[in-house]
Amino acid sequence: MECKKLIKKWWFWLVVIYFIIGLYVAISGGFFVPEPNTIQKIMFFFIWPIIFF
Repeated sequence: MECKKLIKKWWFWLVVIYFIIGLYVAISGGFFVPEPNTIQKIMFFFIWPIIFF
């Protein structure tokens, strides 16, 4: 039971880190420099965890 809880917390923090990176990319490059590649990276960061789960 404890191992499963640790794994769930680990995945939770991994998703949180992905969201933080996605927000950072969006703020630093996505909104000010609207390049297609940057937008695709932002979409990847936000959609990947949803698809994975």
